[in-house]
Amino acid sequence: TNYVAGDSLKFTIRDRDFGSKVDESLGQVTLASSRFLPNGLDQEVNLSGAGKGNRATLRLKIVNLGDGGIAYEEFASSFGSQELPFLPALIEELTGTDISAVKQRAAGKVKVTVISACGLRSADCGGKSDPYCVVEIPGKPHLKFQTNAIPETLDPVWHKRGELEYAKGDALKFSVFDKDPGATANHESLGHVTLTSWRLHPFGFDGELELADAGKGFMPKLRVKVVMPGTTPSAGDASSPTSPSAARGAASGAT
Repeated sequence: TNYVAGDSLKFTIRDRDFGSKVDESLGQVTLASSRFLPNGLDQEVNLSGAGKGNRATLRLKIVNLGDGGIAYEEFASSFGSQELPFLPALIEELTGTDISAVKQRAAGKVKVTVISACGLRSADCGGKSDPYCVVEIPGKPHLKFQTNAIPETLDPVWHKRGELEYAKGDALKFSVFDKDPGATANHESLGHVTLTSWRLHPFGFDGELELADAGKGFMPKLRVKVVMPGTTPSAGDASSPTSPSAARGAASGAT
């Protein structure tokens, strides 16, 4: 679509009624540009106006095109397996992406910072939760790390950094749980989200993600930063735990 930077995108689901001039709305959602720029979007979003007691979602995939009018991942998936001598130059011309740099960054250590979350639901009787976040590469259970648990908050700040051995094609899954001191396993889930490979390559990710399965009526956000192999974190990215809740979490020790 002919998109102008700063525009929002509105999605409306309607029921086609052939006997009426007005089709009934089944739900809608409006996405501000910050939700899908600059890294696109690939997740379920909640629909409003879906009817009393109904929870409806819409699965979306938004791809931001390169300067040449085609997304790098879309082009590479179609033509990248063909060893053509002109292919690297063509990809760079169409997408503005240096293919040699992408290949160099395809594998190695990915640096992940779990910064914060907001709007979590309460899982404890006191009206709060003790949230922590687990980061893992799906299909590789030995590649994971987790934050400390932050006591009695619905808006935790972790600033937890970790590194994982990454291969091109891997996704990153973020799962938030409520730590229950009385349980040794199966802590209650507060939501999860997966960053697919195409959202990570080649420039990483820095922004908010909406957590799925977070509880009826809740749309919490998770703030993360992912630096891909071969790239350098931006200057001033201290990600230091300066907030009171982060300090409490550091003192509580690992879950």
